[in-house]
Amino acid sequence: MTEIGYVYKMLSEDAGNIDKLLKVKTNDHGDIFVATTPGTIEKIATNCGLEKVHSIAADAIIYAATEKLNNASDENFLKYMEFHYSICETPDIMGATLHGLWIGRKV
Repeated sequence: MTEIGYVYKMLSEDAGNIDKLLKVKTNDHGDIFVATTPGTIEKIATNCGLEKVHSIAADAIIYAATEKLNNASDENFLKYMEFHYSICETPDIMGATLHGLWIGRKV
């Protein structure tokens, strides 16, 4: 079973045992890492009785030009952020981002 399959199975069968789930993917620093896709997250959430409020590409495509953004003027940085906010929930961008944030609520 894949790691995401294990997470899916645990959430579907026993979502109340979050401590066990947190042990699935942790590193030496206690951080949690799970590699997945937006589609898989949607399926897991739906099976857990959640509906999507937002699905956000946290870094979108900026990882390709981090140094330029870090050195941008305040004015250009704010322009980039305005652009980022306009595209961060676009499904195509979700497929290209390195980090996603899925926000849901109980149905």
